[in-house]
Amino acid sequence: MAQLQENAKSAIKALQSSQTEVLGILKDHSDNIKALVNNRYNQMITALTVAAGVSDNSSTTITKTPLKKIAGRNLEAKPNNNVAAAAPAPKEVAKVTDQVNEAFDLFPSMQPADILTTFSDLVIRGVAVKAGMAVTPTEPAALNTPFVATIVTAVTDKIAAIEADKKAKEAAAKPAVDPSKDGAPDAKGAAPAPKATK
Repeated sequence: MAQLQENAKSAIKALQSSQTEVLGILKDHSDNIKALVNNRYNQMITALTVAAGVSDNSSTTITKTPLKKIAGRNLEAKPNNNVAAAAPAPKEVAKVTDQVNEAFDLFPSMQPADILTTFSDLVIRGVAVKAGMAVTPTEPAALNTPFVATIVTAVTDKIAAIEADKKAKEAAAKPAVDPSKDGAPDAKGAAPAPKATK
């Protein structure tokens, strides 16, 4: 048993070293990619730690939980009557739009639980809207794994529809050849293939 724990500790140290090296390599990539990679490493480290029964306090997973009470008082969202003041700056809008576009392409390859830990609620909701779902900043009130799974399905369907539309447009753009006509262009204006000579 002691030997297994020592082996597990060695494996955990190797994973942590690899995690640091990989995150260093990805330093110029988006925060979303780095968070996804970091999350995967932390999952492996945690699983190995639990399975082997060793303690490891170096995991860097950060779980965001909303603050609901301060000193026994409930925190409630106060209505914002000044809508103009709440409007995000154009740079923020562009940044969130870029994050939504990047996340849209990544969603089909990710697990719903990973999506919830990797992306902000705003980005997840933006991807849902881009996929054609009726989602607002407040509805549904909370995002959960089953709902994110429906977003992944909608994104996958949307990407498939975009690809099918693209292929249909490419096929429609190709000129058709009418073999019944001798060297004359067909109805679409394309010249037929030359006839074979004897």
